Amino acid sequence: MKINRNLFYFIVLIPLAFIVGVRGDTPDSAVYYRLFKTVDFYDLTSYTGYYEQTGVELGWGLFSKIVSLFTQSDVILFSLFSLIIFFIIYKTSRLLNINYLHVMAFYLPTGYFFMQQFMQIRQALAVSLAVYASLLLLSNKKITSLILFATAILFHQISFAFSIVALLYYFLIKKIDISASLFKFRLLNLLILILGFIFIRVFLKGYMVNSFDRLESYSETVEYGGEVGFLSLSNLKGYLLFLFFLFFTDKGLLHNKLYVFLIYMFTVGLTLRLGFYDFAIVSGRLSNVFLYTEVFILPIILMARLSRGLYYASMLLYFIFIAYITWFFQASEHLSSSYLRVLS
Repeated sequence: MKINRNLFYFIVLIPLAFIVGVRGDTPDSAVYYRLFKTVDFYDLTSYTGYYEQTGVELGWGLFSKIVSLFTQSDVILFSLFSLIIFFIIYKTSRLLNINYLHVMAFYLPTGYFFMQQFMQIRQALAVSLAVYASLLLLSNKKITSLILFATAILFHQISFAFSIVALLYYFLIKKIDISASLFKFRLLNLLILILGFIFIRVFLKGYMVNSFDRLESYSETVEYGGEVGFLSLSNLKGYLLFLFFLFFTDKGLLHNKLYVFLIYMFTVGLTLRLGFYDFAIVSGRLSNVFLYTEVFILPIILMARLSRGLYYASMLLYFIFIAYITWFFQASEHLSSSYLRVLS
């Protein structure tokens, strides 16, 4: 029986989910495991009720309940959750007609893997679901996409922002051709970045802090409400990728409507990161929902613009360089000691 190449790669990489699953007491893991073990004590019939009781969206409670019917193992719990995330990435790769193994080469060395899968697991699932749902929407699979948007929000409300922007984009492109020419494409992305930054600084930041109690409490702490430097490593990476995407996109790539959408979402993400530069948790977590698109953009643009040999060389160098930066400047302080610490 002939097996699809991407499916083969997905099966081969399944052990990665087990590596995620056997993590020890990494940040937030104890909270998720406690909610899993005590799932029967919470209200699973109400989104707001469960959130008020736990501070976590209902999706985690429902997932925990289903898994608890078969096992109480934390390894199975986290491995299965990770496997679902990898499966969504696999499905997204197939929809975009990209080699899944190549996408993983741009995903695994980043914080989207190290920080989200080992710590911010609800966000990892919600982000991947929201991106996949938006691409399905643009592929005219409306019902499936709306179900997945709802599922993403069920696991993390931060995906609501991406869902709204994706829906606005979907209706906007019916009225305006936003990829008619390279000049128009580049100009619109630059305008989003500049005008979006001004809008966030003048209106959006104050409104969000005053409207959401949890954000207001975050804004008063040094860890979550602190400032993110304009020249931080994450921002420098964002600037370089933005310029690379903008000026290396050619007319041929503009015909790929899914690629164009991903570029615009990346630009929105960079705008959010810069606009909330003095509110660390929003600058990081909200922007990452949109910036996550880079793991799909990179293999598309590099494959289109480089020779085969140079493409593979670039992919390898990117993997090594970003893995080094992510581990030593972002992830190691959270994972190096806690990964092997017993989770209880």
